[in-house]
Amino acid sequence: MSLLILIAYASVRSDYKVRIGFLLCASTVMHCVKYCMNTIDTIDTQAHALQFNFDTITNHQAIDALVHALTIDLFINNRIECTQPCADRLVFASARDCVFAQLVLCSDTRFVVSVA
Repeated sequence: MSLLILIAYASVRSDYKVRIGFLLCASTVMHCVKYCMNTIDTIDTQAHALQFNFDTITNHQAIDALVHALTIDLFINNRIECTQPCADRLVFASARDCVFAQLVLCSDTRFVVSVA
């Protein structure tokens, strides 16, 4: 985007038009960036998540460590990237990754996996 602003700035001949053209272009870019950021925020709030229910384990730190180990396992064995916003939840960027991770993890008997 900054290269486009520089080209628009250099292509206008008069000094007054340069300043006005630059401000209008910068304003347009600023509105475009705000729109894109709002769109990204909307997408992030609709993220796909898995919730883990450990029946036999009640220690919060143990659950956190086990879910973190699952993130490493998912990445190493299946190349699925995810984040862990809290101790018993994983968030995925796409529905495909979320469903695939649920299929991979559903055979484990230590916990019950559900879509959050």
